[in-house]
Amino acid sequence: MAFTPPVMDTDGCPHEGDGETLLADTRMALCRCGASESKPFCDGGHTEVGFEAG
Repeated sequence: MAFTPPVMDTDGCPHEGDGETLLADTRMALCRCGASESKPFCDGGHTEVGFEAG
């Protein structure tokens, strides 16, 4: 079987020949508020504690 490279869509997401999304989003953010359960990465906990960057 020959290797077929994934096809990139207009959003930059790679797809195999069957159209399945392999990787939809690879962005990540670091926690600045201290409320994240997945430190050092942000899990959106800042919305629950009302954190605002200032």
